[in-house]
Amino acid sequence: MSPLYMLLAFLGMVVLTIPALGTDFPPYYTKPPPKYYKPPKYKPPYYKPPYYKPPYKKPPPKYSKPPVPIYKPKPPTYKRPPTLPPIVGKPKPYKPYPPYGHYPGHPPVEVP
Repeated sequence: MSPLYMLLAFLGMVVLTIPALGTDFPPYYTKPPPKYYKPPKYKPPYYKPPYYKPPYKKPPPKYSKPPVPIYKPKPPTYKRPPTLPPIVGKPKPYKPYPPYGHYPGHPPVEVP
């Protein structure tokens, strides 16, 4: 390229980069103002299928914590029977039981 073309290209780029000289079109597109009022176009409402929503459950009431009880020892529920005194003397001699029916209050049983 000859130096003249390069000089012209350089000057052209300089002219286009200067904002006052390079404004042959608007920097951003502006919408022209409407000439008359135009009502908005009717759009049918978008149908949303209902989704399962669990019923609202009220949370349980929050009670204040009961005070820490003061330790009181409880009386024992079981009372041990008193210990028996040791057996002193000779044991009674063994006496066999009488046959059935000879206990007091029973009639005597007749053996066939």
